[in-house]
Amino acid sequence: MATQFTFNSIDGGGESLVLPNPLRLLQGTRVCGAATQDGQSVFVKAFYHPTRARAHASREANHARMLLSRGFPTPQVLSESTGMITGPDVSMRRAHVVVFKFLSPGTTLAQKLASSDSPSIVLKAAWDLMKRLDSKGFSHTDPHLSNFVYSDETLYLVDCSTIKHHRPPFSWFRQRMTIPLFLSQFDPTHDTELQAFSGQDWEPIESLRIVGRKRFMAKVLRPCSRIHVESDLLVTRALMTDEMMLTLKGETEGLQQIRFDDTKSARIAWATAHYLGEKIANIRTPLALRDNVILLTNTESAEQPLCSLEPDIESLSRRLAQFHVTLSADEIQGICTSCPDGPRVDPGVHLRFD
Repeated sequence: MATQFTFNSIDGGGESLVLPNPLRLLQGTRVCGAATQDGQSVFVKAFYHPTRARAHASREANHARMLLSRGFPTPQVLSESTGMITGPDVSMRRAHVVVFKFLSPGTTLAQKLASSDSPSIVLKAAWDLMKRLDSKGFSHTDPHLSNFVYSDETLYLVDCSTIKHHRPPFSWFRQRMTIPLFLSQFDPTHDTELQAFSGQDWEPIESLRIVGRKRFMAKVLRPCSRIHVESDLLVTRALMTDEMMLTLKGETEGLQQIRFDDTKSARIAWATAHYLGEKIANIRTPLALRDNVILLTNTESAEQPLCSLEPDIESLSRRLAQFHVTLSADEIQGICTSCPDGPRVDPGVHLRFD
């Protein structure tokens, strides 16, 4: 489905910036993605909130420059400009744009961990960078693994607006929360190594994971980078095409439907499936949610998976337990579809957190 954004500067001339496939989108507020400027690939962040766009753009650029001046790896700010933006959710609105050097090739920390033959080396590099950031008086309020990007074997900090510097006496957040919040982002399969690196008490980290889970589940019930909202529909962007949207707006008989007793139950199941589906590839990603019905398609996202399929029921049961979903092998067997590469679970009321 077309999601192209176009930005035309009004204060410096030059060519239009076109974002054909945005990487992240927060409807009505900001969009970011790759573009071309003067024949070179760049990374663009466009802020178009009606009242806060200028402040958001300035903070993004200023924090990036500050981190570079302190010797931290972060993409170089190439330019800032003001202009008008047009896209699927906005028409000719004033926007403030920050253009960064493009990291190519670039993979997120999550992708690097998923594909690396030596995840211990990747984990140690991430830990060393975060520990260095903390030791220099910085806090990171949103250290999820997509905000760290590997390029040419260097780990970069991105989304710098959430990184803040604190002068002594340091804030409570910086002293007590930065490192645990960072460690809570990782998959539990890495806990043993991370505990060895950090020496941290793991109870607060488990508590932060629960908080993060609840925030994620709330996010997928509103417009965000993962979810498109149109009328009474919530649609998974990664599975969304023009043809699929026409189907959803008309008859849905060709799609698998899971009907719940009420809308609340359906929304919980939708959010649970999205959360667990990002952690465990055996959980099918739902296509859409309408009232008390979840719709499924056999088409999966073409994006690189961040996790592998568990090959059998027993291993899937152990994996679910890592995320506080306790189901016996017999219970999982009853909600699974057998596939050649492993069992697949449809989103449903059976997936409940302890």
